[in-house]
Amino acid sequence: MKMDKILDKENERLKTLIDNKAAEIGFETKIIYDGVAFPKKYTDSNPRVLWLLKESYETNNCYGWHVSNIEKPIPQMHKNGTLRQVCRISYSILNNSNYYKNSSVSDIELLDSFQKIGWININKIAAGKKSPNDLTFRYNIWKDILKEQITTYDPDIIICGNTLQYLTRDNFFEKSSNNRRAFKEGRQYCYYLLKDRLYINIHHPSYFKIHWNECLDEVLNAVSCWDKEMEKKIPVFNR
Repeated sequence: MKMDKILDKENERLKTLIDNKAAEIGFETKIIYDGVAFPKKYTDSNPRVLWLLKESYETNNCYGWHVSNIEKPIPQMHKNGTLRQVCRISYSILNNSNYYKNSSVSDIELLDSFQKIGWININKIAAGKKSPNDLTFRYNIWKDILKEQITTYDPDIIICGNTLQYLTRDNFFEKSSNNRRAFKEGRQYCYYLLKDRLYINIHHPSYFKIHWNECLDEVLNAVSCWDKEMEKKIPVFNR
């Protein structure tokens, strides 16, 4: 069976896990699903990129968006908000293109890059527009499902929007001073070079008080460093 077909089935399994957990905590009507919406594009991508962000929000009982809904360019791509930054950074990684080069990329090309990635949130329930600084409570609710998602999607690169601290807290991977590299701005912004995966922690993509072109240069440098050190492996989606 083709990898994307296997991942289709795995998506259904993960959806059931999310449904069950949401029902357990009494929020089954406020789920915002995340994950890999286009399995074939994701499994065919090199590298496979997965984002770990915080939570989606609801306004006037309109529960944001689901990753599976993004099938055509949407208004948010025309702004300098979360979705557009995710699209631009993902495009740059997948096409080895710096921030200035991709400034003229069409929305269709950005959409294609978005469809090639995975996107998961720590919190699967619709929240307010502003997330708390500490998501530990929400993380503890969903951490087992987050582990299942990461294991299932088996990404080459995980980009954390100021969320890496939750993974390191629970020893999602072996970290040491030997595989950690710091970015210029802030000790928490860094990357970990592992043999089979690259973890990158950057500002949340909705954050606007930085020079994103410089951040992206550091991201691309991290990808280049990891690319030189790791041996490419064949992805397996049979867990």
